[in-house]
Amino acid sequence: MRSTVIFLFAVILIRFSYSEDNLYDLLAIPRTSSKSDIKKAYVKLAQKWHPDKNKSPEAADMMTKINKAYEVLSDDDRRRRYDLVGDDSEPSPRMPHPYMRPGGARFTFKMHETPEPTDEINTKLFMETIVPASDTIPYILYFFHDFCTRCEPYTEKWEELKQDFKNLGVRTASVNVIISSRVTSYCNLFIHEVPAISILMSGNVHHYNLPLDIDLIKGFLSSHFPSTIINEVSDSSAFLSTDTRIIKNKPVVLLVTPRTSPTLNYKMVAFNYQKSMEFYFLSTSLLKEDLLNELGLSLNKHLLIYTDFKEPVVKLKDAEITKESTISALERNNVHTLPRISSSHIFDI
Repeated sequence: MRSTVIFLFAVILIRFSYSEDNLYDLLAIPRTSSKSDIKKAYVKLAQKWHPDKNKSPEAADMMTKINKAYEVLSDDDRRRRYDLVGDDSEPSPRMPHPYMRPGGARFTFKMHETPEPTDEINTKLFMETIVPASDTIPYILYFFHDFCTRCEPYTEKWEELKQDFKNLGVRTASVNVIISSRVTSYCNLFIHEVPAISILMSGNVHHYNLPLDIDLIKGFLSSHFPSTIINEVSDSSAFLSTDTRIIKNKPVVLLVTPRTSPTLNYKMVAFNYQKSMEFYFLSTSLLKEDLLNELGLSLNKHLLIYTDFKEPVVKLKDAEITKESTISALERNNVHTLPRISSSHIFDI
């Protein structure tokens, strides 16, 4: 009992000595305040103390304290730690002050809030779900914060394009760089760089610096798929004789088309199913016709799936090759007929 009292006293002592200012008092809110209450108080005080409006000597320092209070109390994990032991330190490398330009130049501030994206995420969701999922599903990330003067048109355009991204099979997520500073740090992005767009694939972040245009983003995305997910076939006899289905120990998908390079849709499918299938691409424009005959194919477009047999178990041609029919065929044939090492995770062996 005595040790428990001593521990509680130590916690209380740390709590009141750790921080010079009580963060709740700084925002003039009770400890029971909701996130919405915290944000409203922050906006009100930011408008009052922003150095562009308030010329008093203590305005800049007060603005920094208000911003610090908002950063801590709007983050569930940091708020919980602060409520317990008074620790308001940041768990990751500190971000630049959100109202300070590089080099410490004057503040910039928007006196009304920017509309928020509808797909905003938090740090926990990003680290525990999105990063692991990016091994097989690309994510397009949009970075913003509430007082970014340039973010409003980007946010509106972002909301318009999200359905196009969904149709591609790409997932989206928006990151508030003030609230989710650990995500911003992971992505190696600084607050003065917003609004910003990045692509997350296999845990790696690729920053996009072109206009917010669907065709430009498609091209950027297509150029950043790993080159190893699709093997280009230049010799049909070699493709047959090496019996890739045995060497790779996975079902094989072969796309035959007059195009000289794989489409974005094919790259997307290959990325989604790369753990359970091997993907190949053969351009009829670059291959001699007699080699096509060895495969029993014409100059048309074909999609073939091989499992354990010499002959393909799936043959789709021209108009039959749609996104829906392709995914359906892959789902039916993405493991060998008999369990092997590559399919053990599916059969739990």
